[in-house]
Amino acid sequence: MPEVCFRCHRLKASTLGRWVKVAGRAHDRHWVCNRCLGKPIINSVSRRSPIELEARRAVLATGYRFNEEFELGPFRYDLAIPALRLLLELDSRRWHRHPSRIARDRKKDQLAKVEGWTLARVSTKQAESVSFSVRQAVLRREAELSHDLDP
Repeated sequence: MPEVCFRCHRLKASTLGRWVKVAGRAHDRHWVCNRCLGKPIINSVSRRSPIELEARRAVLATGYRFNEEFELGPFRYDLAIPALRLLLELDSRRWHRHPSRIARDRKKDQLAKVEGWTLARVSTKQAESVSFSVRQAVLRREAELSHDLDP
């Protein structure tokens, strides 16, 4: 019988999960898929682009907890900061300038707005500008939220 995820019983894919210890039993281990672990599909740091790493560092520097590869409806967003209800999309010109991708991005924007999230698109021309743009998006969202709380 093929091995399956201990929690959701999906078939095991060696690169999309990990072995975890069962609480209280040092010798028992079960394989758990990334979806059940709450991790992104691509789990390896080496598979992230330099731009993604720079954006991740910038969000870490803000002090907020965040999720990578955040799923909302049928779409996946690059980074999400749930405390601010802020979604960050890293847009490279190579990937996002095709007409079919532009239409898909518009749908993603609309869904985020309907679900009550603010979406910030960050151009990935240079790594330095990515970290600056991410910090600016967080500061803008903090200002919006503090403005909403003012009487």
